[in-house]
Amino acid sequence: MGTAPSPDPSGRLLSRSPEEYGERFQDHFLEQYKLYVESSEKVSEKRISTGNYLLTVNSSLLTLFGLAATSSDIGAWLAVIPVAGFLVSLIWYSLVDSYKNLNTAKFKVILEVEDHLPAALFRYEWHACERGNGKAYRPSHTSNDGFRSSLRQSF
Repeated sequence: MGTAPSPDPSGRLLSRSPEEYGERFQDHFLEQYKLYVESSEKVSEKRISTGNYLLTVNSSLLTLFGLAATSSDIGAWLAVIPVAGFLVSLIWYSLVDSYKNLNTAKFKVILEVEDHLPAALFRYEWHACERGNGKAYRPSHTSNDGFRSSLRQSF
């Protein structure tokens, strides 16, 4: 699957065949797989960290808006604070969507790498979760619909 010749070498999973690479191919391949899975976990952690930070920013803006609304000198702040909150929310949505797209791509690569390993654990887990459609696992937000449909095409 990933070893088929491609006019563009960057479109192939394996840059060299096991024979070309040498006797340490399998060891190095497995080590790269571990690092890649770890990098996908870091993307998820970064998404959570970013979400927590932007939630704090929006909560602070909401508190500031409440304080400004009770003040006798309200001024233009009652308009500026909600606009700032809206902009933070747009940035938040954009970042979450970007992280989702990156992890979708990473998961596709992981699935392709598993074609060259003895066990396809991520593929089997996704199957056990009924590809996000069953009772075993349901994505927590609707933006996963694109993720699920792109994964369905992978199987």
